[in-house]
Amino acid sequence: MKNFCILVFLLVSGSFLQGQITLTRSDYYDYDNKYYRGYQNTGLLNIDLSQSNGPNQTWDFSWIDQIIADTLKISKADLTPFYDEFPNADYGLSSSISNYFYEEITPAGARILGKVNYDAFNSTYNVFQYNTPQITFPYPLNYTDTFSFTQQYRVQYAAFFPGSDSIRQFNHSRFEVEADAWGRLLLPIGNFEVLRLKQRSFITDTTYSYTNPGGWSSGDINIDTTDTYLFYAKEIGYRLLSYTQLISGNSRSLGYLVGYNLSIQTPQKSAFKLYPNPSDEQIFLEIEKEGSLQIRDMQGRIIMTESVSKGENMLSLKELPNGIYFASVLTSENDVSTPQKLIVTHH
Repeated sequence: MKNFCILVFLLVSGSFLQGQITLTRSDYYDYDNKYYRGYQNTGLLNIDLSQSNGPNQTWDFSWIDQIIADTLKISKADLTPFYDEFPNADYGLSSSISNYFYEEITPAGARILGKVNYDAFNSTYNVFQYNTPQITFPYPLNYTDTFSFTQQYRVQYAAFFPGSDSIRQFNHSRFEVEADAWGRLLLPIGNFEVLRLKQRSFITDTTYSYTNPGGWSSGDINIDTTDTYLFYAKEIGYRLLSYTQLISGNSRSLGYLVGYNLSIQTPQKSAFKLYPNPSDEQIFLEIEKEGSLQIRDMQGRIIMTESVSKGENMLSLKELPNGIYFASVLTSENDVSTPQKLIVTHH
């Protein structure tokens, strides 16, 4: 996988046991963030997350496939093709399967205004505008917090099966959410401190089809109740993993991040300094405690590890090809620094 960066946060027991995390506005996604996602709906019948609530949990999903299913890109709403349908939106979320979601950011949190299903091949689209949209992600968000919201839409579009001219669909969805756990989530791209949300949804879809002769049908009603577990880490901006289970059956699905690129990041105090950057054949590192420097490539693989002493260290980069890397330091006291971007340009 190329052209995207994976920021890996390594966790150790000493820092992990400090306490649960709080999600704030700065942890929500921003313009130009890009997420590479995978999906899985087989081999999940033995997973039961209902008992893993509470503090200091560990969820091991390091076994899931690292196959990209789609890409989610965050753009300014007015730069997307359907902004006129949602003029109050701040964000436009577009996926590689040609769907768009529009969100508005308020002081209390984010709310989804609606979505557009776009068929690029046939150049057709359907707009789903939510009536009186409510906050879907409040901030700040802490362990044991609860909230709820409702989404509704009515839409009519051309039928996609023979014998009908058009379809009307009425949707009513209610969501009850609790931040019911915090702990450590293990994924193929790294280990993360996370806050988990349990979201129970009650969804009612009523679909009417129109035939000529015959007119509108009496309505086909479908009711689903599902539990979805959402795992969020600070500064990632998007849920790392979501696991959905149909309450009345065995239908289960798993969505997760395969990688991500955060173009805009919240500035942080770093535990070390790297210079010059970009670098040629050597680099200087200043650190307050001795430890080891780890350099990862764009796929998150460790390609260089060097012991470093307190103070200034000079390291050779002759063996690294030109490119973009990420450097982090693990101190002798098991403190892990925030990764820093490192650019290598040999002349």
